[in-house]
Amino acid sequence: MNHKYPFSVFLLIFLFSCQEDITPSWLAVDTFDFKTNLTVEGEPTHDIVDAWVYIDNKSMGVWELPFKMPVLEEGEHEVRIYAGIKNNGISATRTDYEFYTEYAQSITLTKEQVFTVKPVFEYNVNTVFEAREDFEDVGTILGPNNDLDTTKIELISKSDFPDIVKYGNNCGRIKLTSIDSTFRLYTNMNISIPKSKIYLEMDYLTTNSFQMGIISEEGTSDNPYPAYAGVNPKEFEWKKIYFDLTDEVHLNLNATSFEYYIESTLDSGNSEAYIYFDNLKIVHF
Repeated sequence: MNHKYPFSVFLLIFLFSCQEDITPSWLAVDTFDFKTNLTVEGEPTHDIVDAWVYIDNKSMGVWELPFKMPVLEEGEHEVRIYAGIKNNGISATRTDYEFYTEYAQSITLTKEQVFTVKPVFEYNVNTVFEAREDFEDVGTILGPNNDLDTTKIELISKSDFPDIVKYGNNCGRIKLTSIDSTFRLYTNMNISIPKSKIYLEMDYLTTNSFQMGIISEEGTSDNPYPAYAGVNPKEFEWKKIYFDLTDEVHLNLNATSFEYYIESTLDSGNSEAYIYFDNLKIVHF
């Protein structure tokens, strides 16, 4: 029996027979760890939200944690993962955080199978901790700018406030009322000007908005910049934030040092408010 098939059928058979196998392997990260040397680096608090993934030095994109990603490879490969953060607390300005180490591991990929890794991140060994404040000792690096300013940050303990203090034994607290409705606290440390990236990390819990800024010091004169970043309360829970100080610190080429400040005014509609701080770290290379 003589069967005749249209040319298009043979063309489809040829195309399917030559089609590359695109069955993926899978790489997944369900959980990860962040570790610190508690004495030198402070509490291991973080807000790592993304993984910047490389396989054999080829970028595989940025993946929100946790994730499972397809990989059109199999066999032995090297995966490197960098921790990603929200720069200045803004979701639209995400970046890899250079002060944390990369995670590297050799992996064996098999088509249709999932290879799961559990990254461990630490501080880069070249990280300089210019200043730290965990409120565990008497006195703090934050204080009023002059004797006329009565604003003070209060230390509260976990034994007295177990539902508030999350890290260590203490944290710092500022109370705002309709009578005492503003505050501004300074580091007052003559912090040096690094010629590299510089960040301030901070954990906070707040019922009121607050702002951050820097003051560059030029000999005997100070040059206060407007507050360049702010925090608005959303949920009453501890948050971690990373403020990129690099551009602001380097903006004034004549500056010899700088100070960091936190300020706030009682929000409209609040009769009183509390702002809690912990684990302040100024880091640079």
